[in-house]
Amino acid sequence: MKYWLIFTGLIFLAACSSENNDEVSEKPASDKVDEPTDLRTKIDVKIKSQLKITAADKFDSTWYKRDLNGDGQDDYLITINQLDRALNEAIAEQKVEKMKEVGYMGYFNHFFFVDGITEHVSDGIVVPSSPMFPLKVTFEKVLGTDQMDFYVDYRVRNMQRRKFYTISQSNPREVCQAVIFDRFGTENSVAYDIRIEEGTLNSYNDIVEYQAQLEDMIVPNLDSTYYYSPKIIPTEKEVRRWHYSPSARKYFMVKK
Repeated sequence: MKYWLIFTGLIFLAACSSENNDEVSEKPASDKVDEPTDLRTKIDVKIKSQLKITAADKFDSTWYKRDLNGDGQDDYLITINQLDRALNEAIAEQKVEKMKEVGYMGYFNHFFFVDGITEHVSDGIVVPSSPMFPLKVTFEKVLGTDQMDFYVDYRVRNMQRRKFYTISQSNPREVCQAVIFDRFGTENSVAYDIRIEEGTLNSYNDIVEYQAQLEDMIVPNLDSTYYYSPKIIPTEKEVRRWHYSPSARKYFMVKK
């Protein structure tokens, strides 16, 4: 009986030792890491890996489904807003007041493109801007080809800008950018009505800026401008016209 108890105790200890070793192990049993097969999981892994998002981090995402490369299959465009990270970093660095003055300006707005056929997830495109204003995406055939393009509006303090993109080889490519308005909330504000028009130099569309003005609004302070989308009142006075160069693969400006 005595030997049986000793033998049983050794088995128990061995089992406990094995369980503990499994818990503290930092290496997988094999160097091989299985790729996620579910597309949603694959996208999630890519975004969190590139942006170094942990389980404790909060972020907002918006998913758009549209055929963006003309292959007849819906693709995905996903915007990521990390306002929570911006606020936490400002607190950690004891720069809350300073960062608040500039709308927590930084690298907190991104977007990712996912090819619907190959399921290739592009590297995220960062749009340096205020995370207090999430990226605003609009789909339009900017270049005038059969392919759908898009543009992204973003804020830098009391200025709003627009970046134009097309998809090339399964990746977003910026082709132009323009100012929508500046100095919003002041007496010296400026604004432009941006239009896509038939090309005047080649078969590609032109991007044209017309002089405009912002509706009169009472803005309490600079911080509050992020929560307003002022109405733009256009005129027919052309200010700038952008022509697309197929060799340079981007727009160039001709100032009036």
